[in-house]
Amino acid sequence: MTLNENIKKYLLPALLVVALAVALFKPSTDNLNSIASKIQNKLNDAETDFEKAAKDKALTEAFAKGDEDAAVIEKLEKKNILLFYYRNDSLLHWTSNVVLPFSTPGAIDETTSLLKFKNGWYQVAKHSDSLTHETILGLVPVKYDYPFENKFLQNEFALGLDVPHNIALSDQKIQGSVPVKNLKGENIFSLYVTGDSKESDVNIILLLAQLVLLFILFYYIHRFAVQIVQKQNFLFGFSFLVLALIFLRALMLWFDQPAEFYKLDLFDPKYYASSVITKSLGDLIINSFLIIWIVLFYNRYNTRYVSNSKLSAYVNLQNVAFVFVSTWIVWWVFKTLVLDSVISFEVYNILSLNV
Repeated sequence: MTLNENIKKYLLPALLVVALAVALFKPSTDNLNSIASKIQNKLNDAETDFEKAAKDKALTEAFAKGDEDAAVIEKLEKKNILLFYYRNDSLLHWTSNVVLPFSTPGAIDETTSLLKFKNGWYQVAKHSDSLTHETILGLVPVKYDYPFENKFLQNEFALGLDVPHNIALSDQKIQGSVPVKNLKGENIFSLYVTGDSKESDVNIILLLAQLVLLFILFYYIHRFAVQIVQKQNFLFGFSFLVLALIFLRALMLWFDQPAEFYKLDLFDPKYYASSVITKSLGDLIINSFLIIWIVLFYNRYNTRYVSNSKLSAYVNLQNVAFVFVSTWIVWWVFKTLVLDSVISFEVYNILSLNV
């Protein structure tokens, strides 16, 4: 069995099953409970790392010597834990100046909590040694809250998670909110859904799964149409291909599938929209590729099976009509791009187009 046959027999069905499973069972966006769970796991891990390092004498010794390049300090810095070292209630060393902490740590509870600073919300953990009068604070940024925003300063969650923009936090319990707890099981803050419109966050895994699923479906439609041509005749195979593509495309347009596609700017109607079948520039591109596919299929399999028959005159006339139709489609594509799009298609402006 050749490699090509193995791919057709084993790999493609396996990819179809995997892509279908991901598309059906992976949610396009995380719900509030799963987001809270992810944030809690991140903060609990940071809390564990801080407590373990704070109990190690190597950390206090490094601060006492002023060695802020010590391995234990750099390890915590890589995990985005900001450290502040106090002795006799005086701040002596700190590893970051992005936030101005309290001048003395006495007002901060020993338990892990959430505090609001000028630039956002931080999880604060505290470790004190009553014998040496040393205190170490560990701050983990949770969500930034700048008084103003720009392309550099964004009021977003700071834990490396793709949290939707309509999720907010509060240090108070709100009806319908989900609590986030520390290692002791105490609530430190709650997450809730705001009334703001949710921006579309593309799920890359789901997008790839839907793309693979679509390509495999197209492959099996093509393969089945070729088999009909070989076993029956060209007309049956060509008709099946056209009707199958029209039916599948109609389902895609009616149900806006694949759903992740329509979260991309390419499928946003504010840039281009012409009709029900070309609701966006991405839809126009898909339709164009399907038309090209039909033309190539017609050109290849029609000439192979019927060009030498007694109906050659009829076939030639049919080919001429097909050329006129395909040429009109090409003209229509360029016409609609110019008339129904907000994107500038002037020749002199072509170099200024972005992705």
